[in-house]
Amino acid sequence: MNPSFSPLLLSSVKSELDSSLATIIREQEQFFSSGGKHPLRAALEELHRLRGVLQMLHLQALQVFCGELETLMREMAERPDSATVMHLDAVRHALFGLTHYLDALSAGASNAALRLFPEYQELHQVRGLDMAFEVDLFFPELNVDLPAELLEGAVPNNAPARIKQARMHFQQGLLKCLRQDEPAEALRAMTAAVKVVAGCVAGERCRPN
Repeated sequence: MNPSFSPLLLSSVKSELDSSLATIIREQEQFFSSGGKHPLRAALEELHRLRGVLQMLHLQALQVFCGELETLMREMAERPDSATVMHLDAVRHALFGLTHYLDALSAGASNAALRLFPEYQELHQVRGLDMAFEVDLFFPELNVDLPAELLEGAVPNNAPARIKQARMHFQQGLLKCLRQDEPAEALRAMTAAVKVVAGCVAGERCRPN
């Protein structure tokens, strides 16, 4: 099982994250105020270090988010003359959003990085990419204990095929839910898919192909 995010671990490194973000914000502001003459080397090094801390915290979605920010900032560093007001806005919004997300997480908010999707999408758009996908930031908590009645139940003969089909239905429902396309119907489809999978689980004997 994959390790889970720990709020307690976040609190122990929060000051380090705040310091890294402050450095990145300061350096990128100097970059833009100097017309691209101030190097972004220090900001990129700090951002790379910050991604390492996020990895340690098992905040996978924030790693993806910062990876896109790092890509944009590297492009700006390589071609400073191409940096525009749109680049400035996108970087500012991303850093502002990330700062407040970590503050909220530290204060006990749920770890739902989809709240950062508007900023993530803006980072894509300023790079000339047409689309960003909500699922890039969707890393649900999978380390959950199943009820004893499921673990002790019998496995249907066609369990792998049923799970595979249910997974497809769940993914379709999830995409509709993320896009707010008939979310109530999407939620019902996801719930039905989970019930199918639950009925196919018994200990570790049932695994989808």
